[in-house]
Amino acid sequence: MTLTATYANDLSRVRLAITGAPASADYARVERSTDQITWSTVRGGDTVALNAGTGQLDDYEFTPGVPNHYRATYVDSAPISYVGAGTAAAGNNAPVTPGLPAGLVDGDVLLIWAAIRNTEGTVDTPAGWTRLVDAGNAALLGRRYTAGDTAPTVTFTGGVAGADTLAQAAGFRNAELVPAAANTVLNAAAQDITYPALTVPGDDHLVLICGWKQDEWTNVGMPVTEIGEPSSVTGDDAGICWCYIVETTRIDVVTGFFDITGGAAAISRGVTAAFRPADYAAREQTVITPAMTTVWIKNLQRPYLNRAVTVTDFSSITRPARAGVFDVVSRSLPVAVTDLRGSRRYTLTLTAANLDVAEDLEYCFATGEPVLVHVPAGCPFPGMYAVIGDITIERHSARTLRRFFDLPLTEVAAPPGTIVGDTVLWADIVAGFATWADLVAAEATWSDVLDRIADPADVIVP
Repeated sequence: MTLTATYANDLSRVRLAITGAPASADYARVERSTDQITWSTVRGGDTVALNAGTGQLDDYEFTPGVPNHYRATYVDSAPISYVGAGTAAAGNNAPVTPGLPAGLVDGDVLLIWAAIRNTEGTVDTPAGWTRLVDAGNAALLGRRYTAGDTAPTVTFTGGVAGADTLAQAAGFRNAELVPAAANTVLNAAAQDITYPALTVPGDDHLVLICGWKQDEWTNVGMPVTEIGEPSSVTGDDAGICWCYIVETTRIDVVTGFFDITGGAAAISRGVTAAFRPADYAAREQTVITPAMTTVWIKNLQRPYLNRAVTVTDFSSITRPARAGVFDVVSRSLPVAVTDLRGSRRYTLTLTAANLDVAEDLEYCFATGEPVLVHVPAGCPFPGMYAVIGDITIERHSARTLRRFFDLPLTEVAAPPGTIVGDTVLWADIVAGFATWADLVAAEATWSDVLDRIADPADVIVP
């Protein structure tokens, strides 16, 4: 997986490019942070489309002059599913290496159910793995799969001669690694293995039921879909078994049992665990310090109207009161009725170097839509989302080609995150190309078409 961030000064944007996203991911969620504590979703970053593991997004609202951290979260919206089980491994008071299941992809949850025969023994946790459920001489281990991972060797502590060691691996997709809830039970000698009840926290959870018995068997009747039931006569005999169900609608687990055929009555252990759906399949980060050194006025709805501007002056900043003072009959002091003070207001003066620049700015401001006054670090006037009031365009001498724009700004709330602009519209394509052949000759791919930057005169002024 690769997430890259590049600053482009054409429209003052950070281009975020994704390659090699997990094949299982339906979309990516892209967020930004300057402290890696508080994250906000980049505009348009809720569900970034992925095509063969690639995608891109432009961020126009970055913080200039400081490191901007971006993270891409790859989401698979499918329910939890079973990938498969690997070949079980057994030994006599010895380490074992269970085989990994086939068909694993990045982000899958790998689980190992392992046990040693004598109850004084314990299962060690392999490097890079997590002990998810500790059941004394049995344990459920787990980790996220990454391409290239190999099967771990599971070792045991406190074993004795004749202590059968067993382990088997299984994979699940779209499940969280750590159980949301789990219970264990140690059973007195019996033919069947009793497993404990469990309150399942919610819908769409994976319920895993595991068993161990201090004797071998010929067959195990499973309460739900079987994963495996390996037993061993390598030492003094033992067996492990486990099964699963993905509950679309939450149903609490009641105490039940694995129906054991063969062998003899012996002590056993049962484990019941529930795993909630995964928030994401994988996540990665990158960082960039955008080198924006001038003031930009940006239209987030129509980013092809973004322009770097030359600011030559700015007025005092006002914040109007929203209050009333009322005299009361027979009282010396009036009564105040107050509310929050109004937003910031000031006038920004821009200089257009010539008539072409002035005309371009007129087009860009013609929509009347809210803009982002995006200022570089250390700017003496504030950046803000604003509505531009009545624009005044002046010349300061009869012979000059320069024009001076006075923009009265009123600070407003940021446009909703659902407003996401494109740099080109269909009307721009129609205006720019007479035939399909002309378009194909100029732009090799649809991505190239979408990367075109429209001419504001094409749409704003008929």
